[in-house]
Amino acid sequence: MRISSVTTFSCAVLSCVALPLAIISPASPARADEDLISGPRAESELTPVKAYAATGPQAGKEFDAVKLIGKGPGAILFIHELSRNILPMVHGLDRFGQEYKELGFRSFTVMLHTDRTKGEERIKTVSNAVKLANPLVLSLDGIEGPGGFALNRKCTLTLVTMKDGKVCRSVAYTDTNPDDVPELQKLVEEVTGSLREAYRTKLPKESEELREHALDLSIKLHELRREVEELRRKVNGYEKRMGKMRGGRGGGGRDRAMRRSPEGRPATGRERNQRPSPNQQRVGKAPEDPELVALLRQVISKFSEPEDVDEAFALIDGYVGKDKGLEKQAIEMFKLMLHLEYGSDHAKKLAREYLKKRGVERPAKKAPAKKDAGRSTKERKKPAEGDAPKKNAPGDEGK
Repeated sequence: MRISSVTTFSCAVLSCVALPLAIISPASPARADEDLISGPRAESELTPVKAYAATGPQAGKEFDAVKLIGKGPGAILFIHELSRNILPMVHGLDRFGQEYKELGFRSFTVMLHTDRTKGEERIKTVSNAVKLANPLVLSLDGIEGPGGFALNRKCTLTLVTMKDGKVCRSVAYTDTNPDDVPELQKLVEEVTGSLREAYRTKLPKESEELREHALDLSIKLHELRREVEELRRKVNGYEKRMGKMRGGRGGGGRDRAMRRSPEGRPATGRERNQRPSPNQQRVGKAPEDPELVALLRQVISKFSEPEDVDEAFALIDGYVGKDKGLEKQAIEMFKLMLHLEYGSDHAKKLAREYLKKRGVERPAKKAPAKKDAGRSTKERKKPAEGDAPKKNAPGDEGK
């Protein structure tokens, strides 16, 4: 995790759990950026965060996120730059918003965008693709965000935690990965208190030993539920791999058998193994941008579920934005993908829709190989195996 800057004060007054700054902000290579500050100062009064929700409980409404959080513990995560690297943090805060709800915790993930219309479309697409319990909302203050929050556009994310109507902590992120989620949980518990202590107060008091035992079981159950959700997605990919391994010597397994010919009928063995002719002109071009390369791999992977593909397309939309250079690369890569017939039917459908939306004609289907392809001129004069013998014209007998 690269935490560029942390503005903080002791939250012991706000919570029964106080964490040392050294735990929250360990030494990291990002110390070179510690002058980078984003978010309001600790202990400052919260100012309104005007937002719009396209989906979820507030769907179709404009509201003040700070007002909805009120005096209780809460957090607002501002998205400056949409990329796949921020997804672990977005998912993490969404999950903690559900897990710590009993402790009064409430959170919002707010996307910053230059154009409201396009921003509304983007938050709806991304929220549906990544399956959030509390969908993304759009800031009504443009790309700069609410003026009273002093957000820094050099960050990818800014997290602001709060309680009793005041700022507890502001954290500026320039890069994130799944290893940052446990640190995010510590920041949440800084304003909510420990889940363990919360469960302890709800247990019966007849026997201390029973209470401790039940407490351990409750915590384990809580952790298992979280792990089950993470493992469920991995199981699908594992089952697909096993199906491929059982597919026999052909190596294609069920996935290959399900491929279809251009006409829509089940493909024959020869058609499944066809490759584009070396002399055939290639349509489209592979992207040069590393982020688009990674997202394209997710789109065309045989092990990607439809929701994985939806997520990748949503992130491509957000990443490309108004950048004409990136848009051109995305168009070319989808043209190449369709030309080479990579990806599932669902992925191809979304690729065609992406091109159509931008006024680009879909690539023509690969031309079938000519019957005489690969035969010399001399061999072409000879009847091919299975061809009917050429009949002589009338009067040519004896010639």
